[in-house]
Amino acid sequence: MDEHLKNTILKAFASFKKNNKDSFKIKISYLLIFIFLISGSFIATYSSYAKAKAKLIENSEYINQLEGENETLENETKSLESENQVYKNNLNDLEEKTNELESKLSELQNTRKSIEETLDKINNGTSSSLSDAQTSCYSDSKENSSSEGILALSSKLMLIESSLENEESAYTGVLGNAEYTLAASSKVPDLWPVYGIVTSEYGYRADPVYGCSAFHQGIDIDTITGDPVIASASGKVKKAEYNPSYGYIIEISHGNGYSSVYAHNSELLVEAGDEVVQGDVVAYAGATGKATGSHLHFEIHLNGNLINPRDVLSWHK
Repeated sequence: MDEHLKNTILKAFASFKKNNKDSFKIKISYLLIFIFLISGSFIATYSSYAKAKAKLIENSEYINQLEGENETLENETKSLESENQVYKNNLNDLEEKTNELESKLSELQNTRKSIEETLDKINNGTSSSLSDAQTSCYSDSKENSSSEGILALSSKLMLIESSLENEESAYTGVLGNAEYTLAASSKVPDLWPVYGIVTSEYGYRADPVYGCSAFHQGIDIDTITGDPVIASASGKVKKAEYNPSYGYIIEISHGNGYSSVYAHNSELLVEAGDEVVQGDVVAYAGATGKATGSHLHFEIHLNGNLINPRDVLSWHK
């Protein structure tokens, strides 16, 4: 083999060896890139899974909390209904006893009048059947005995009447206090306006529409469109209208510094100026105005200032 051919073969072998080495490096680079992508995808997937799991646990705990609050609400509502029933029963008993006392007093007054009339008849009849001498003699003794008898009966009747009047006055005072207590309690907005879970509390939160931090002026209670909305307390409807943010809204003034607001209703059943009683259905729930779903936005004001409704509602008494 001549020198030229030998050099050509060596150069070709060196070139082949170099090309194989470069190809191997490229394959290694591709493999490393593939491994990096797979690792990144796995890490991202695992991170999403971990976040989803944590969110699920958080939601589960929140649901348990809401269920606990809901159970507490049911128990407190039953307790309040029981207390109201006791008040009503006591009020009925007091009214019956007052009527009974008035009836007894009337009977005693009639009896007294009847006794006085009978004594007058006896005195007149006895007087006409006696002689002048006997009449003169009898008249003195008769007048004394009759007067003493009438005075004694009158005294007894007056004592009985006085006792009955005092007892009636006491019952009337208790009855008045009970009626005042019932009337005053019915003007405090402590009755839940709808049955549902509180989905947003009073205070600062992320606005559900715009996402920014904003002060929430009441509480949001989850509803189904058409659920009845009741007056939390007795009072006069101050406002019943449509508002771009609150939708169909009702404001009730309770006359003791308290007022309550019911927003996002689908239909209003009262008008401004109407008088309502605690428990009256005043609207149907909905999602009108600025709302992401059917719920009732409920506010309570005291002397013109916003307060947390939970500080007043029944189970927080």
